[in-house]
This record gives sequence, structure tokens and C-alpha cells, in this order.
Amino acid sequence: MVKTSLNNKKTKQSLDESEARFAGAFQHAAIGMALVSPEGHWLKVNASICDIVGYSESELLSLTFQDITHPDDLGTDLRYIKQLLAGEIDHYDLEKRYIHKQGHEVWILLSVSLLHKDDGQPLYFISQIQDINKRKQAESALQKFNTDLEKLVAERTNQLENAYLKLKTSEAQYQDLYDNAPDMYLSVDVRTSKVLHCNKTLCNILGLSKDELLNRSIFELYHPDCHPQVKKTFQAFVDTGEVKDAQLVVQRQDGSKLDVSLNVRAVRDQNGTILHSRSSWRDITERKQLETQLQEVNVELERRVEQRTQDLHAANQRLEQEMSERQQIDLARQKSEERLQLALEGSGDGIWDWDIATGALYLSPQWLAMLEYDVGDLPLQVSTWEKLVHPEDQPWVMKLLNDHLQDPLQPYAFDYRVKTKSGHWKWIGNFGKLVAKDLEGTPLRMAGMHKDITVRKYREEQIKTSLREKEVMLQEIHHRVKNNLQVISSLLNLQARNVNDPGTLEVIKESQNRVSSMALVHEKLYQSKNLDKINFSEYITDLVNSLTRSYQSQSNQVKIKIDVEHVAFKLDIAIPCGLIINELVSNALKYAFTDSLKPEIKISMHTSVEHEINLVIADNGTGIPENFDWRQSRSLGLRLVSNLTRQLSGNIDLLDHEGTVFNLTFPITA
Repeated sequence: MVKTSLNNKKTKQSLDESEARFAGAFQHAAIGMALVSPEGHWLKVNASICDIVGYSESELLSLTFQDITHPDDLGTDLRYIKQLLAGEIDHYDLEKRYIHKQGHEVWILLSVSLLHKDDGQPLYFISQIQDINKRKQAESALQKFNTDLEKLVAERTNQLENAYLKLKTSEAQYQDLYDNAPDMYLSVDVRTSKVLHCNKTLCNILGLSKDELLNRSIFELYHPDCHPQVKKTFQAFVDTGEVKDAQLVVQRQDGSKLDVSLNVRAVRDQNGTILHSRSSWRDITERKQLETQLQEVNVELERRVEQRTQDLHAANQRLEQEMSERQQIDLARQKSEERLQLALEGSGDGIWDWDIATGALYLSPQWLAMLEYDVGDLPLQVSTWEKLVHPEDQPWVMKLLNDHLQDPLQPYAFDYRVKTKSGHWKWIGNFGKLVAKDLEGTPLRMAGMHKDITVRKYREEQIKTSLREKEVMLQEIHHRVKNNLQVISSLLNLQARNVNDPGTLEVIKESQNRVSSMALVHEKLYQSKNLDKINFSEYITDLVNSLTRSYQSQSNQVKIKIDVEHVAFKLDIAIPCGLIINELVSNALKYAFTDSLKPEIKISMHTSVEHEINLVIADNGTGIPENFDWRQSRSLGLRLVSNLTRQLSGNIDLLDHEGTVFNLTFPITA
């Protein structure tokens, strides 16, 4: 029993020592650590989180994490808590804001996992809080590095997550967390300056085993160039018991350098004497790179400021020279203004000047005379002008005025009607501009001129009436030409009824189709709003439909594909081009398909980069015999194709291809 009691005492002593080490690591960790109840109450907090939020430990334990969480972040945090309690996730990481005791926001990186009782019920949350205010400031200053920094935070958060999930109440669990933390942890004896403890992360990064590190002088781990700074930092720790963000350089086993940020807290005995340190190294290589880039930017900015200073000095010298020149210019401008006033008086144009704040309106004698008024006849207020504007014009005139006052870039130039003293309406050409605003941008003054354009408006109306009459006449001409061509087509149709010879009937049908293709052009022009051009893509579709109806017996099985871009042709191009399409499509329908299983005709027309029209008419029929010279053919249709191509100043070729392919190109300006 005595032996058992001794064993129990040793076990209890070992557990006490383990718990003490865990409590020490918890309390003196360089980052905030806390245990939180499922309802959100702080159960246990370390000194780091108190430093982060500005509350003492007792103040914090009287609050919940909801009390100090920024309202915009609380919803996200509570959703994660709910998922943890429901077992949907086993941990979460969150960047959020605490409200500091002094009222300002503090950005932190929060890592949370849930510890359960033996019966599976939630016991408490394990929270790790990192102060990321500096990182957030760096993100704001160097936005282009934001992605890399976020990736780094995510990786580190994930590592901390994995480590804290293994945290339990035993020494083995604490040691696993300690060894696998992303930062390098070590403890140093303050008297001997030798390493007492270190984690695996430090061993892995330095390339040394734990046996090689323990009982080794801390100074041997730093790069020789950094030793003077290390000694000062060590002495500062001995004097104060604390070191924050000391930037030093350690040396790996392979001799390479590593920039680290050192944070140290002292572990003291009951008398307050420092026994050893709780130290952490954080790799700040990327931060150093960012700082170097910032320094380079600052140097460049200083260079530009110096250059700008020199430029301003030179500009000042030029300004002094220009001021003397301006005096001479001002004299010349006065004379110019006098000449302008004389010119305005001679032209009869009226000047107006509106004080927006008071509503007072200046109207020149020429302005008043333009509307048959004498000086003194009208109250000089802007409301006077508003009453003179024609009722039909007033809504849109006032809208243009308001638009210009809100945005001076909007033009204030238009023609409108104003009532004269005798009650008649005059057309006025108005040109105005906002010329003054106060410091807040409120309009103060507008000025402009009026010009009597009544005669011009009367002549414009006469011209428009004449144009409308000519358009009606031109439409009537196209309509009559179309009707006459349809009469010719009908006469040919009547003639065909009295002809029994198939050859003659074919000639009449071909002539009838040619007349129809020309009549279709005039029909399109008659229907078009633009009497000068027709939509040729619509014309081709209608023409092909007409031909398939004409050769219905031959075209029943023929599939016709049309790929034509939107283009408009004048009459002198539309008629010859339409006749060419008529001849080639008619020939394909009549002769191309003797035994084809899937007869097909393709019509495509596009504009080339050389500003030429490219028209292709192809079929997959039997094709033209190899030794047949189509240009020397006695066929009226093919001779028409050649002649019409020359009329278009174009070129047409019969391509060597399965079936028959005619390729026509002609300039757009032909």
C-alpha cells in the first residue's frame, strides 16, 4: 500500500506539473487563448487576449464574446457556433472585429473548436485569437498583395486549427499542439541562455534535431551578423521580462538566413525572479519583402516630389514672366471686348445675363428690340422671360435649363418660340452657359445670347415640305415602274398560254423571272423608308422564294441555304446584282440536279476587309463539264452574267469544286 501511495503521489505530481506547464503555455502564449462556454461566456482567458481588447481578466470574465463582437460580424460567428454545436463542422476560422474597451475596432483571426464531455455533451469552446490589425493595415496599403496575404492567413489558420483540435487536458495533447504550431516556440534559461524546450516546427525549419537544439546557446541559432542586436534584445528581456516584435535573423543548418519576429514573455518564480522565457519566432520573410517594396516606393515618391518641386520652381519662373505678358494681353483684351460689343450691336443679336440667386435678369437693348420692346417695357426678372416662352416649348426648355444647371457639360443651345409685344411668335436661336458657381458648386450666374432665326425656320419648313413632296413623287415613280414591270410579266404570262413549244415557254419564263427580279427591286424601294437604297438581304430571300415557286417541279426537293449579311444597295447595284442571282439560281434549279440524293443550293454574301462584296452561289449538283468554257457560251443567261459583272466593275470566277460554285466580287462603291 505504501508503494501504491507513492506511485499515486508521483502520478499526481506528474499531472500537476503537466497541468502547470499547460497553464503556463496557455497564460503566456504570444497569441490570445480562451475557453468559452456554449452560451458565449468567457471561462478562461490569457493575458494576450486582454491586451488585444483592452479589458482586464476580471472584466472580460464578466462579459460574453457577443458583448465585444462587432455587430456586423456577430451573425457569421453565431452561425458557425450553431454548426459546431450541431456537429455539422468540427472547427471554424473567422476574421472578425472586436470592440476595444476604448471603443475602436480590433481585427483578429479567430480559430474555434468544441470540446465535448464523455457523454458527448458540449463542454466548452477552445478559442485562439490572433491580433491581425497590422496585417489588415498592410492589406489596405498594399492591395495588390492581398491575395498572397489571405492565402498565408488561411494556411496558418488551418495549421492552428489542426493543432488546436488535438489540444486536450493532458500533457501529451498539449505537447502535440506545441510541436505542430505554425510558429516556432522555444524556452530559454535566462541564466545560461541555453534552450530548454522547443517545438518540432522550429526543428523542421532550422534543419536540426531536438537533441541538437536542447542545451544549445540561443546565440548560436542567430546569424553572426545579428549577434549585437540579439545581445541587446536579450538584455532588454532580462531587464523588462518582455520583448515584442523584435525583428532578428536566424541561421538554418544549411547556412541560409531566415527573418523572424521574436515575441517573449518571462516565466517568474514566486519572488518575481525570471527563470526562463516563453519565446516564439514567426517567419516574416514575406513581410520583409513587402517592407522592401514599400521602401522602394517611398524612394520613388521622394524622387518624384523632388522632381515636382523643381518643376514648380520652373513653373513659378514662367508664371512671373507670363504675368508681365498678361498685362499686355489684358490691354489687348479690353480693346477686343470693345470691338465685340460693337459687333454684337451691329449684328442685332441680343445678350442676356441672369443672376440666379436674386432672379434679376439683364436684357440688352438688342434683345428687347428683337421682340419689339423698348427699354423699361418689361420687368427685368427671369419670370418675365418664362412667360414669353411658347406654352408648347416651355416644358422641354425648362428641363434643358435645369439639366444644364445640374451638369454644365450638358449643352444649353436650342431653337424655341418667344412671344413678341404685338402677340406674334418668333423663332429664337438660344446659346447660353453657366458662368459662375460658389465654393459648394451652387450655380450663381448664367449668360448667353439670342438670335432671331424666324426667317431661317420659315425657309427650313419650305425645304422640308419640298422634300416630302419629292419623296412622295419618287415613291410614286418606283410604284409605277414596279406596276409596269408586273404588267410586262403578266403579258409574258398571257403569251405563254398560247405557246406550246417547250423551248419557247422556257425563254418566256426566263424573261418573266428577269422582269420580276427588277420589279422586286422597285417594290423594295417603294416600301423602304430610305428611297435611295434597299435592304439586299431581304431582297435575296424574296427573290429566291419567287424562283422556287416559278420552278416548283424542279425545286421541291432542293434545300436552299442563305447566309447574307445586312447590306443596303443603291438601284444601280441592286438591279444587276439581282439579275445575276436570278440567272445563276435559275440555272441551278433547272440543270444542276439530275440524280442528286440531297440537292442543295447555298447563297452567301459578305463584305471583305478590302471593302468589296463577295457573293458566292454554289450547288452540289452534277457541275459544269470540265472542258466547257462558260464565258464563251451562247446562253443568254450566262452572257447576261458576264455583262452585268462588267457593269458592276467586278470579277466572277467558276471555282473548281464539287458541283458548281460561282464566286463574284465587286467594289462597294461600284
